[in-house]
Amino acid sequence: MFDHTHYVPILRWKTGEKRALRALVHKDKARMTPLIEWSRPGDVASEEDRETPTPEPRALAQDLLKHWGPRPFLWDPHWFYVGSLGGDAATLGRYAVELRDGGLRPIPVLHLDDDPPYRNALSPLVPARGACVRLSHADLVQPDLAHRLTQFLVTTGNTPGAVHLFADFETFYREVDVAALCSRLPDIGQYMTFTVAAGSFPVDLREFKGPQVFYLPREEWLRWREQIEEQLARRPTFSDYVTIHPLLTPAKRGLNPSATIRYTTEEHWLVMKGEGLHNEDGPGYEQYTSNAALLTRRGDYCGPGFSAGDRYIEDVAILSSGPGNPTTWVQAGVNHHIAFVLRQVRDLFQAPVGRESVVKSSRNTAMSGD
Repeated sequence: MFDHTHYVPILRWKTGEKRALRALVHKDKARMTPLIEWSRPGDVASEEDRETPTPEPRALAQDLLKHWGPRPFLWDPHWFYVGSLGGDAATLGRYAVELRDGGLRPIPVLHLDDDPPYRNALSPLVPARGACVRLSHADLVQPDLAHRLTQFLVTTGNTPGAVHLFADFETFYREVDVAALCSRLPDIGQYMTFTVAAGSFPVDLREFKGPQVFYLPREEWLRWREQIEEQLARRPTFSDYVTIHPLLTPAKRGLNPSATIRYTTEEHWLVMKGEGLHNEDGPGYEQYTSNAALLTRRGDYCGPGFSAGDRYIEDVAILSSGPGNPTTWVQAGVNHHIAFVLRQVRDLFQAPVGRESVVKSSRNTAMSGD
């Protein structure tokens, strides 16, 4: 289905992330397969996401079709199942059937410790495009990983050739060792696809007092890029949590988010952090306007033609658009990140690696949405 020249971003089905997907150009969508998961219980939710916390099955199918379209995607409803649905497998099964019959192409994500009702609820989706087995960090550090995976396949009636293997190191990006992982899985070459994921963006930015500008290393990308050139039994597809920490901060009363812009560069995230949006006598949302203007004058900025997110930054900077809010800036940052990583992966195997090649090849990219 895809190889190491593809990209698998992990996205929560929140307003900012799904709008970022919708705004991608078609040729970018063709070179990626998102893993879409529901937000975990207690995650911070924007005002837009609080409006319909649990959509009806048909509404969810229509929403996925609107923002991603009839393209393959990995669907991991585990947190939706244990949170919003309270472990109701029958209701999860209705969602699965609606997605199957609604013009979508979902690939169900299973876990080694899923209960049988959960697996059965997703079974209507398996025959079409196989299943994805998502190994957590807790799975990956077990000495009997290969045995547990084999037993799982036997129990569920799957063969490696019908399975997308997804190794998620989560926040433990320093432990990503692809060669060692391949050596522990003797059938690694037989799986339909093989993806390695991790996330290094901080859980929050409280230690960085605003306003200030700073860079954070993209550790998961650096480790994958370093190891992809090694002699491997199989090259993995790259996956990350885009510009967001793998485990979001639980919501708290009186939350006062800062006006923050996250912008992906070759090896770092450029973070422009402002003050709290609701600070008394503070600059409020207008901080986005001034920071957007500063960003467009930095050498890191890829230009308005790079992505929909970059066009948004330019529009805010020149006052063609309002300052936006945390959701619209998540949308812009995630959209830019996905476009940037897709070009990095392409350039890694087709041209010399370097930000100059990424930016040069993208400045002529037409900006459009669906």
